[in-house]
Amino acid sequence: MTGEARYDRFSIFGDVLYTKFSMNAPTPRGIVANNVDVDAKSFAGLIGVGYALIDRPNATLDIVGGARIWNVDTNFSLNGGIVGNVLGGFEGGFSQAWVDAMATLSFTAVPSNLCHLEAPSSLLCATRQPGFRQSCRYLDADGTPPRDREP
Repeated sequence: MTGEARYDRFSIFGDVLYTKFSMNAPTPRGIVANNVDVDAKSFAGLIGVGYALIDRPNATLDIVGGARIWNVDTNFSLNGGIVGNVLGGFEGGFSQAWVDAMATLSFTAVPSNLCHLEAPSSLLCATRQPGFRQSCRYLDADGTPPRDREP
């Protein structure tokens, strides 16, 4: 979902993106594990403000700045086979969140009622990505985690 609002030479804009993917599938031979479960989610949200340096009826040149927030979360588990019989199963995953700061020049032209041209140009993008957090859990035969272990 995306949106933009303008008042005089000022603008505010944003977007939101969310995806979720889940899968449970058997392994080809079932030796290491009988099946694999995967659950992956991602979120991205952008908020920004802008000012029109040039504001004509058929063209604008905006300078904009904002921040994009990212969050990625993935979990997986292996059950059955050697993993299930020896370890009682295996579950792992990772999660990471960060913010990208951005500044952009954006040129928009409407030469006719049938044509709309837009040309954003990224001038600056700074990323802050904290340490990658990862955790793994070994499961008992009944599927309960007896202890957490850092890899």
